[in-house]
Amino acid sequence: MRIVITADGGSPVVIGDDAEGEYIAAALPDQTRRGQVNEALRADFAPTLDRKNARNVLPVTVNRVHDSVDDAVRFKMFHANDVPNVGLVEISDRDLFTLYWADAFVSRVKCEAHNGLTTVFSYIIEGGEITETPTT
Repeated sequence: MRIVITADGGSPVVIGDDAEGEYIAAALPDQTRRGQVNEALRADFAPTLDRKNARNVLPVTVNRVHDSVDDAVRFKMFHANDVPNVGLVEISDRDLFTLYWADAFVSRVKCEAHNGLTTVFSYIIEGGEITETPTT
């Protein structure tokens, strides 16, 4: 799997790419939806009205092995600054498919662990509809 985010007018930033030896774990999508409970006087059950406004959330964890401890330390300290807040996210899997997520928001970039040459980063990406064609 490969996950890339490109800010409007910016350069692509790779969140994770298992073809480059990075291990992507916990990329399990979660969709929340909004509803409104419509309570009626003396009704047996209160119906829930669909208010749309679905929101997709994709938590991602990436394990990376760097070429040197110095590279790992620099990556740990500066990587969050390189990840754009908002952009087009492309999720692909070895030429089998590519999904697009316009105006996705990266709400968290966190270094979970650093041990020698290895860093572990977690990301939370949030936004609207994920599609099979790029839209903006």
